[in-house]
Amino acid sequence: MQAVCYTGEVGKVLVTEVPIPRVGDRVNTVVMKIDLCGLCGSDLHAYLGKEKGCEVKTISGHEAVGVIVETSVDCKHWLGKTVVVPFSTNCGACKMCEASLPSRCENGQLLGWVDAETKIGLQGCQAEYALIPLAESTVVEISTIAPTITPEDALLCGDILSTAYFSVMNGIQEKVDIRAPWKKCWVSKKLLIIGCGPVGLLASLCASYLVPEEIEIYVYDLVESRKQEATRFGAKAADATDLKPDFDVVVECVGAKGALKSALSS
Repeated sequence: MQAVCYTGEVGKVLVTEVPIPRVGDRVNTVVMKIDLCGLCGSDLHAYLGKEKGCEVKTISGHEAVGVIVETSVDCKHWLGKTVVVPFSTNCGACKMCEASLPSRCENGQLLGWVDAETKIGLQGCQAEYALIPLAESTVVEISTIAPTITPEDALLCGDILSTAYFSVMNGIQEKVDIRAPWKKCWVSKKLLIIGCGPVGLLASLCASYLVPEEIEIYVYDLVESRKQEATRFGAKAADATDLKPDFDVVVECVGAKGALKSALSS
């Protein structure tokens, strides 16, 4: 199969032929035929040389949608189903998973990053096929998200939308069970979202649906067009003079030092 692989050279990836992954004698494992795969900022960290330590020839990418084409003997019921997978696997049983923090699973591994020293990690999804361990608690059949959801919309649930949703809900509620967001315990009155890229836009969209009208939502971005796009969801545009200690909650959606500094000062 063809796959996009990390080369170790800044600004360079390689599309090359690699073996199709097989389940073999593994348990709780599936192989999915990839239909769609996102391009995440974390993929760019290695590509741009901002993060070191990935093993050369690692297949990039995570957050994918595809069809299950092979399974271990204990996962036969997944065969033929269209699923979405997040950026990492999770066991569903450790203390972090039990606390609704599956991205911090004690047994999970990151897709698209194999550590050059420890060899821990999984090959990614920017390929024709991907091997997904811990399948029972990692893959999600897209029809269970919404009966009529499209694969393109389901792809957002693998990382970018869930990140935005969790960030907003974690900020605006005193106690939040992300599996039961209707349990409202509002403690915030003024919310600021810094960064109106893809995650920030989705955070604005989530906030517009999830928070009551009495909570004011503001958005800020250095790029005016992005900021204005976020206001389409009902948020108010903030400028640099508004970034002062006047907000109950700040959701930082950039991941840069400058943005974090602005968030801490607001």
